[in-house]
Amino acid sequence: MSEYFMSIDGKFKRINRFRYRRILRKIEQENIPYRERIMDDGLVLHTIFEDKGKTIMLIDSSF
Repeated sequence: MSEYFMSIDGKFKRINRFRYRRILRKIEQENIPYRERIMDDGLVLHTIFEDKGKTIMLIDSSF
């Protein structure tokens, strides 16, 4: 079973999959540019992007 994590400027915390997916949807809907994205079979496993001057990293633990 996957666990989901979010890091804001290097501070990690666990998030639930609904929040993980909601953030990914927001990135796509608002065309927020991402610096790095790793995908496997269409699933986003790792994304790094900037928002409001902060570096945010989303991680799916199946990565």
